[in-house]
Amino acid sequence: MDTVFRSKGAHQFRHTLATRMLANGASLLDIGSVLRHEQPETTFLYAKVDFRALRPIARPWPGGVK
Repeated sequence: MDTVFRSKGAHQFRHTLATRMLANGASLLDIGSVLRHEQPETTFLYAKVDFRALRPIARPWPGGVK
C-alpha cells in the first residue's frame, strides 16, 4: 500500500501507520490508542477504509454498473 504524498512529515507518517495497521488487522480502537487520540472520530481521519476486507461482504449495486 505505497502512496505518493506531496507533503512530508508527521501527518504522512501517522496516516501511513494507521492505514497499514488497519490493513494488518488492527482495530480502530487500537490505532487510536497508538496515535493517542482522545476521540474515536479523530482516528477516522487517518485510517482509510480497508476495501480488501470489505470486498467479501459487499453486495452488488442495485441495477448493475452503469
